[in-house]
Amino acid sequence: GYLTDDEDFTKPALRKLLFELGIYERNKFMLTKDQTLAWSDLKTRQIDEFIRVLKDSVSTYRYSTTFERALLAPSLINPDSQIWLAQNYAKAVKTYDRVIVSVAPESYNAENPTEWMEALVSKAGDFPDGLEKTAFRVLMSSIEAGTTISEEESRERLETLSDAGARHLVYTRQPAISKR
Repeated sequence: GYLTDDEDFTKPALRKLLFELGIYERNKFMLTKDQTLAWSDLKTRQIDEFIRVLKDSVSTYRYSTTFERALLAPSLINPDSQIWLAQNYAKAVKTYDRVIVSVAPESYNAENPTEWMEALVSKAGDFPDGLEKTAFRVLMSSIEAGTTISEEESRERLETLSDAGARHLVYTRQPAISKR
């Protein structure tokens, strides 16, 4: 799951935020850039902590269970996206057994999809264990862009990612997340 920049301003969430920031009276529209980054980091940490508790509970009964975190591409190539996604690729690589990054260049209006995909793989390679722990998921359809790509295009994307150095590839016919 993810929380966008304007989600989860519930009273319990705001109490936690104010405590973390050491402030007493703020409204969401008055957060400074640093406070917004701290808020985003807090939301990401809360999601990761929730998953860690689940992982610990499940691992008690299923020792060989692995945990994955599905991320949207901006979390890998644009660290500021944590503000609106509450997803942090660097932390996910350290925290989870596998990180799944959705690959849909049309969702992000990539001018050159090949270069965009190569940049994703290259950026993952900048992190310790990044390529080993990251699976790139090619989506045949994009809800955001309202498009569907052909099987040939999907194959070309998989080849581009592989040629760029990706070690783990996933092919998905349906989008993982729908707008509701």
